[in-house]
Amino acid sequence: MEPQVPPFREAVRLAVEDATTRQHLYERLHRLAEHQRARWQEEETATLRAQATAMRQHVLAHLGELWTLAEVQATALGVEVVWAETAIQAVTQVQDALPKGANVAVIRGVIAEEVGLLSALAAEELTLLVADAGGYVTYLVGERPAHPVVPLAHLGERDVAELWRLYTGHQIPMTKEGCVQAIHAHLRAALSQPGVLLVSAHGIVAETGTPFLFDWEGNIATALQAATQVIVLLGLEQIVPTVDDVLLLAQIWARAALGEPDIPQILYLHPHATSQWRFIVVDNGRTEILAGEWRDVLRCVHCGACATVCPVVQEIGNHVYGLPYAGPVAAAWGPLRSPHTHRNLAWASTLCGACADVCPVGVPLPLLIARARAHVARRALWGRWARWLNRENISSGAKERHRGEGP
Repeated sequence: MEPQVPPFREAVRLAVEDATTRQHLYERLHRLAEHQRARWQEEETATLRAQATAMRQHVLAHLGELWTLAEVQATALGVEVVWAETAIQAVTQVQDALPKGANVAVIRGVIAEEVGLLSALAAEELTLLVADAGGYVTYLVGERPAHPVVPLAHLGERDVAELWRLYTGHQIPMTKEGCVQAIHAHLRAALSQPGVLLVSAHGIVAETGTPFLFDWEGNIATALQAATQVIVLLGLEQIVPTVDDVLLLAQIWARAALGEPDIPQILYLHPHATSQWRFIVVDNGRTEILAGEWRDVLRCVHCGACATVCPVVQEIGNHVYGLPYAGPVAAAWGPLRSPHTHRNLAWASTLCGACADVCPVGVPLPLLIARARAHVARRALWGRWARWLNRENISSGAKERHRGEGP
């Protein structure tokens, strides 16, 4: 099901009034920010950040060349590579590839969330299982993850245990360790069954044509071993030139997202003959963004570092934005993609600059959010001008008709 979020102002009011959820968010995000801050003070982090920023700038400048190479390499490995211009096309490409009644293990990610994939598949005759523990719980209750790497940041252990009992009928311990162990045990048993693996990947390596994921739970490897068919979704910007760039990205991503020096596991998805493979490359407006003044937002690697330190997110969470992107990214991206529906998001920021300070790839988020505000204001001004002009034209036409009728 697609998560149902009230209009922005109402969502903010409800979030502010929910003191318990705010307390959970504050504690978890501040703890994560402390780990992040410790890594950001290391000299090595500054070097990695500069290298990662340069790499992502290079990628955006050479997207066409990189994807040409990646498609050639992937096709040579027996992969079917298809392109989706819109979200609807992306969902259709997935649906067309899925056998009726299949068991589908889903690795959630920003692209799958962006195109509304899970809600579309929920209407099909399929058995869906989200592979990460936090993502699975949020899927059961019909929510988006509260944070890219801490999906249950808004809930306490007792909340998780009670939700698990309500939706599965099973009791689990009301402690962090107990919840994690019980949910992982359930997932790994289910993921070991043959079926389709649907992956929203972190990226793809152009020189090898292989997608990659950062896995800190181990469930993805379990699902991959059992998969008879693998479908990978990738945003147009989610590509790196070489394997060395994956290692670079993993180091800076771990520091930004987790406050750790390294990712526990980098999982490369090497196509093999025992499974059918399809890569779906999603544009969904990215080509237009790439050509304009918002192109820097496509550097984003969706680590959630900006949301971790954002004072707005720390107070009211990510859910109020109604988008799959982390807080400050949603504030910049939402009004651009849907200026009428998400125009208020441009003001869901203090412009304090904390997000820019921790972004591992140097996305100038305060600047982009300020541009989003100007974009919304210009559209509102032009809308008022158009309505005024229309009224004037109607009034002038009426006067002309009245004069033509005579006394």
